[in-house]
Amino acid sequence: MQNDIQCVSERVDILKTDTERGINNLTKSVENISEGTNARVNAHIVQTRKELDKQGQEIINSSKFVLASISEHKTETEATVATLRQEINQR
Repeated sequence: MQNDIQCVSERVDILKTDTERGINNLTKSVENISEGTNARVNAHIVQTRKELDKQGQEIINSSKFVLASISEHKTETEATVATLRQEINQR
Protein backbone atom coordinates (compact mmCIF):
# COMPACT_ATOMS: atom_id res chain seq x y z
CA MET A 1 0.00 0.00 0.00
CA GLN A 2 2.78 2.41 0.93
CA ASN A 3 4.47 1.57 -2.38
CA ASP A 4 1.26 2.36 -4.30
CA ILE A 5 0.95 5.68 -2.50
CA GLN A 6 4.56 6.47 -3.32
CA CYS A 7 3.99 5.66 -7.03
CA VAL A 8 0.86 7.81 -7.19
CA SER A 9 2.69 10.62 -5.39
CA GLU A 10 5.55 10.45 -7.90
CA ARG A 11 3.09 10.48 -10.80
CA VAL A 12 1.33 13.52 -9.32
CA ASP A 13 4.68 15.28 -8.96
CA ILE A 14 5.57 14.45 -12.58
CA LEU A 15 2.15 15.64 -13.75
CA LYS A 16 2.54 18.84 -11.71
CA THR A 17 6.01 19.48 -13.19
CA ASP A 18 4.80 18.75 -16.72
CA THR A 19 1.77 21.02 -16.23
CA GLU A 20 3.91 23.85 -14.88
CA ARG A 21 6.33 23.44 -17.80
CA GLY A 22 3.42 23.47 -20.24
CA ILE A 23 1.92 26.57 -18.65
CA ASN A 24 5.32 28.32 -18.73
CA ASN A 25 5.80 27.41 -22.39
CA LEU A 26 2.30 28.61 -23.21
CA THR A 27 2.91 31.86 -21.30
CA LYS A 28 6.13 32.46 -23.23
CA SER A 29 4.36 31.76 -26.51
CA VAL A 30 1.57 34.20 -25.68
CA GLU A 31 4.13 36.85 -24.65
CA ASN A 32 6.04 36.35 -27.92
CA ILE A 33 2.84 36.63 -29.94
CA SER A 34 1.86 39.74 -27.99
CA GLU A 35 5.27 41.36 -28.55
CA GLY A 36 5.14 40.55 -32.25
CA THR A 37 1.62 41.89 -32.56
CA ASN A 38 2.54 45.06 -30.68
CA ALA A 39 5.53 45.61 -32.96
CA ARG A 40 3.35 45.19 -36.05
CA VAL A 41 0.65 47.48 -34.69
CA ASN A 42 3.21 50.13 -33.77
CA ALA A 43 4.77 49.92 -37.23
CA HIS A 44 1.32 50.26 -38.77
CA ILE A 45 0.56 53.27 -36.57
CA VAL A 46 3.82 54.95 -37.61
CA GLN A 47 3.10 54.29 -41.29
CA THR A 48 -0.47 55.56 -40.94
CA ARG A 49 0.73 58.75 -39.25
CA LYS A 50 3.28 59.33 -42.01
CA GLU A 51 0.59 58.87 -44.64
CA LEU A 52 -1.82 61.18 -42.81
CA ASP A 53 0.93 63.80 -42.44
CA LYS A 54 1.68 63.52 -46.16
CA GLN A 55 -2.00 63.87 -47.08
CA GLY A 56 -2.37 66.78 -44.65
CA GLN A 57 0.57 68.57 -46.25
CA GLU A 58 -0.93 67.98 -49.70
CA ILE A 59 -4.23 69.45 -48.50
CA ILE A 60 -2.43 72.48 -47.04
CA ASN A 61 -0.53 73.04 -50.28
CA SER A 62 -3.71 72.69 -52.33
CA SER A 63 -5.52 75.08 -50.01
CA LYS A 64 -2.75 77.66 -50.37
CA PHE A 65 -3.01 77.38 -54.14
CA VAL A 66 -6.80 77.75 -54.07
CA LEU A 67 -6.58 80.73 -51.73
CA ALA A 68 -4.01 82.37 -53.98
CA SER A 69 -6.28 81.78 -56.97
CA ILE A 70 -9.25 83.25 -55.12
CA SER A 71 -7.21 86.27 -54.12
CA GLU A 72 -6.03 86.76 -57.70
CA HIS A 73 -9.61 86.41 -58.96
CA LYS A 74 -10.80 88.93 -56.35
CA THR A 75 -8.16 91.42 -57.46
CA GLU A 76 -9.10 90.93 -61.11
CA THR A 77 -12.80 91.28 -60.28
CA GLU A 78 -12.20 94.47 -58.30
CA ALA A 79 -10.22 95.90 -61.21
CA THR A 80 -12.99 94.97 -63.64
CA VAL A 81 -15.64 96.52 -61.38
CA ALA A 82 -13.58 99.70 -61.07
CA THR A 83 -13.19 99.88 -64.86
CA LEU A 84 -16.92 99.35 -65.37
CA ARG A 85 -17.73 102.08 -62.82
CA GLN A 86 -15.48 104.50 -64.64
CA GLU A 87 -17.13 103.66 -67.94
CA ILE A 88 -20.59 104.09 -66.41
CA ASN A 89 -19.63 107.40 -64.77
CA GLN A 90 -18.22 108.71 -68.05
CA ARG A 91 -21.49 108.15 -69.88
